[in-house]
Amino acid sequence: MQLAGEDAAPTIRVIEAIMAYTDTAMTEGRDGRKLAPARAARDVVEGIERGQNEIWVGNTHLLRLINRLSPRLAARILRNG
Repeated sequence: MQLAGEDAAPTIRVIEAIMAYTDTAMTEGRDGRKLAPARAARDVVEGIERGQNEIWVGNTHLLRLINRLSPRLAARILRNG
């Protein structure tokens, strides 16, 4: 028996994780308070377990508010650090 259409497709879930400044090889040598990688990973896993589609990791609460008020400004902040 062959399934057609939606029944034949695998279930895919897209989740966006907005990360705080995290201590990784990419941020090595940069100043600032960084989130521990284990904490960032834990926040992401907990968000997935809660069924969130957007996971704001670490101290990104202010950025979340800015994103609601001005998505363009939030994108600029993310792009420029």
